[in-house]
Amino acid sequence: MGRRVDDSGELMAGQDASSSFMFAYVDRVSAALVEEFGTERERMLRSAEQLRLDTVRAILGGDPVDTEAASRRLGYELRRHHLAMRVSSRAMQVDGLERAIGDAAAALGTQEPLVIATGAARFDVWCGSFDPPATDGLEGYEPPPGVIVAVGKPGAGVAGFTRSHDEAKQAARIGALLGDARPPVTSYARVELVSLLANDLPRARAFVAGQLGRLSATDETAERLRETVLAFLVSGGSPTRVAEKLFVHKNTVAERIKKAEEMLGRGINESPIELGAALTLAVTLGHAVLADGMAQSGQESLRPPRSPRPPSG
Repeated sequence: MGRRVDDSGELMAGQDASSSFMFAYVDRVSAALVEEFGTERERMLRSAEQLRLDTVRAILGGDPVDTEAASRRLGYELRRHHLAMRVSSRAMQVDGLERAIGDAAAALGTQEPLVIATGAARFDVWCGSFDPPATDGLEGYEPPPGVIVAVGKPGAGVAGFTRSHDEAKQAARIGALLGDARPPVTSYARVELVSLLANDLPRARAFVAGQLGRLSATDETAERLRETVLAFLVSGGSPTRVAEKLFVHKNTVAERIKKAEEMLGRGINESPIELGAALTLAVTLGHAVLADGMAQSGQESLRPPRSPRPPSG
């Protein structure tokens, strides 16, 4: 039952006590509600993220999927063209990764990519479009310092979603083999042949050593000779085109070819396909596939040495 309070001091004290109680009560209830809301929101986000991750794993694993239902779960339309990327950090830090993903998607002219965390500082990304994406925008793209990007080729539908991802992983593998020489962006389209040739790395190393002999040395002279011989083979045996490409005189090209044949122990026109494959591996991957040819106890090739032949053309 209420009572009249005539003493103003007592009234003020009562009002202060009542206000303090109410504010404390409201603060406590609000804090509990906020905490519970945050916990539930985090749980729902984790659940949604896990559902997306499980859906992606099922697709990549080749499990039968309902494309429409999977698209809804992912929040990403699968009935389009896709280009996959693997975005990671050299320093194992997530700083700059989200920016890199957004910038790369913008360079492709796409929006709202599908982003799945697959490591402490690594994301697998898919950019989708109803028309085949033009990858020219990625040619000049430079991610933030310390961020590395591996890119697959465009593919359509669920099959293209999976294939482009596999290619992005292969591009990342080749990039990792380059070590400090790794470019910030590695495109599978540019390293596809090397990826196939280096699928079994120990055998690739043995193949390079067997084909190149002393030309597999790791010094600058051998490196320059390998580059020249590969350019010579690619150009169809034209010293003029090689000279233009390497910015040297034709006579310099001829001298390098002669020196390379001496180190090979055979003419470069013998087994040019095998030689070209070995040189492609060596020029692209460098130390990852090279053993110092001078330390091979004089082994010049798997074949018996033959007299060098003059280059054609």
